Amino acid sequence: MFGGFGVSYLQDRPPMDDIRVRRALLHAVDRRALTKANAGTAVDPSPDLFGKGHPWYCPNVKWPEYNPEKAKQLIKEYGEPVKFVFTVRPRRGLIRVAETMQAMWKKVGVDITIKVGGRGVAYARRQFSRKFHAFVSITPANHDPLMILKNFHSKNRFNYFGIKDPKIDTALEKLWEARGRDARYKANCDLQQLVIDEARFIHYEVPKMTFGHKRHVKGVPKPNSSVFHVHRLRIEK
Repeated sequence: MFGGFGVSYLQDRPPMDDIRVRRALLHAVDRRALTKANAGTAVDPSPDLFGKGHPWYCPNVKWPEYNPEKAKQLIKEYGEPVKFVFTVRPRRGLIRVAETMQAMWKKVGVDITIKVGGRGVAYARRQFSRKFHAFVSITPANHDPLMILKNFHSKNRFNYFGIKDPKIDTALEKLWEARGRDARYKANCDLQQLVIDEARFIHYEVPKMTFGHKRHVKGVPKPNSSVFHVHRLRIEK
């Protein structure tokens, strides 16, 4: 099963409405160190939202280099103090990730306060009510890129990031309108690169889940969910 870990933030209010701040946050983060903070073992972070082995994996997506000095320069150019509250789910690994990012951002002059949020619905309610600055997010495991990336569209009701970017809207609409595997694959990879270039999301890990079953089991029941399509997930032997 594929699903990703990352960091999202509100982007229609200061300081995240300025691309210099968003890019500084990216340059200040060692994504490989975040995988170790989350799981205890450092691995090379996936360049895309799906990870190696997924049918929609984009191996050529490029991330900004880990460059704290570049981050400091961008913060200096911004010219205002960068402070925000970082909300995290009450999970040990995710709290370690938040603390790791806090240390990285502090080195480049960014001051954040970590707040451990509620569980389940309580945490989701805080996201949808937009009562946050930044938070550790978990992208759902899914078989189609549009199911995850559509949330970046300015008119999507689940766009709690506050993103209003005509370029991303256009790229999303191209993915929606694309027909055929090759055209959809290219539109997916182009869109993911654009999201990174605009520093709209910090993605650092795509874990995999394995499970076993007896041979006589012929299928997996369809779950009661409009998002988590476990019966359609790709299974690696």
